[in-house]
Amino acid sequence: MPAHLTTVERKILIFSANPKDTTRLRLDKEVWKIKDKLKRAKPKHGDQFAVELATAVRIHDLQQELLEHEPDIVHFCGHGEEEGILLEDEQGKAVLVPSDALASLFSLCTEHVECVILNSCHSQAQAEAISQHIPYVIGMKKAVGDEAAVEFAAGFYNALGFGKSIEHAFEFGKTAVHLYDLPDYLTPILLQRRAAAKVPEKIVLLTANPLNEPQEWNSYIEVIKKKITCPIEQHSLNIENLNSLQDNAYLLILSKVSKNKLLIENEYLCKDTISFKELDDNIGNRQLAGLFLFVDQLPEDKFTAELTMPTFLLPVEDKKHLHTALYQLFTKNNTEFDSKSRVLNKAALHLCALNGEQHFLYKRTTLPDSINRQKLKGFVGRSDDLENICRKLMELDEGELLTVKGAGGIGKTHTVKKIAAALADRGLFSGGIHFIDCEPVTDSKQFKFKAAAVFWAGAGRRPVAASQ
Repeated sequence: MPAHLTTVERKILIFSANPKDTTRLRLDKEVWKIKDKLKRAKPKHGDQFAVELATAVRIHDLQQELLEHEPDIVHFCGHGEEEGILLEDEQGKAVLVPSDALASLFSLCTEHVECVILNSCHSQAQAEAISQHIPYVIGMKKAVGDEAAVEFAAGFYNALGFGKSIEHAFEFGKTAVHLYDLPDYLTPILLQRRAAAKVPEKIVLLTANPLNEPQEWNSYIEVIKKKITCPIEQHSLNIENLNSLQDNAYLLILSKVSKNKLLIENEYLCKDTISFKELDDNIGNRQLAGLFLFVDQLPEDKFTAELTMPTFLLPVEDKKHLHTALYQLFTKNNTEFDSKSRVLNKAALHLCALNGEQHFLYKRTTLPDSINRQKLKGFVGRSDDLENICRKLMELDEGELLTVKGAGGIGKTHTVKKIAAALADRGLFSGGIHFIDCEPVTDSKQFKFKAAAVFWAGAGRRPVAASQ
């Protein structure tokens, strides 16, 4: 189905229910605002929509109205609970319609319904169930204030009336709430029906291991390599790599959470943090089969509320715990094995058994024998020096040379070797990284000879040199 509703006389069917034993809502105001916003847009686009209204809705009215009007958009305004929406019985009292029953009903309306809006409290579960059948479904992640619900509806239909797509109209609706400085502007959620799940072609593994705050992920990576039988690509967790994600893939992230933000690497390989909204915004492939975050601790719920990707979060205790998680996720296709886990946009998360030839791709630049990664593991401190030197090195223009000077014995060589290993681990300077031991060099001619020998050994290679 197209995201734009451009055909003349698209039908909007509004269901409203405010049982007499529930809190009074301004549903009349919400309906009036919807009609008014579409009417104001009519000179340009508003004549696309015809609004039908069903009030004091009872259970049997749902099928009757849907069959009679065959709407393109269905809007419910009223009360909701986590288990379903509240309609009225014959005496006008509240009666619950459960989420699975709503999903079954809308599964029969796929030929004409393009969008369902559940403008009621705690309607995310219902929205997720319905989104298995309907292209666009909007719900509320938690309780929503009456005024916020009204302004969201007004902003959504105002934008829709002026020809905006459902996705853009949804953003206009949230912004309308925000403009009134109401706290519920993050409460609405838009779910889109996905095509039938395909087995992901590969897994992309992103790890955060900043130069100035190193993390030890090797044992976890070995578990992933052993448990997952499909191609795996490993890269550093940074903005550039998030932006460049493509293909049908699962994205696995190994990182830590600090002050409700995610640890990543900046462009100079050093520590940075981003919000979970920034993570979501920077993922270049919006059709990822799933996002799996394995972290040290879960952030507070409100900080992951804006993740729109189908997401699984788990605080991993050790490699045995990770082993269990991978087995449950990718062999049993089960997301409910751990009470500490958090699943977002579950309806769009399609787990498949992973098959295929295991192939692990991790691009590294070759290091000379004189730089031993094992001997650098105990390197601590000098975080400011590491960041400053790496920043200056990455900003060098072609042909420029960076010189590190200082008194003997203060750790210049060890620092430069640490940086060289970090560059190599990220596949940078792929033409080669070389080390020239300058301690026995007694004059500039000897240095020139040694430097020239590097370029003679491989034309175009750019050395990283340390001096003592």
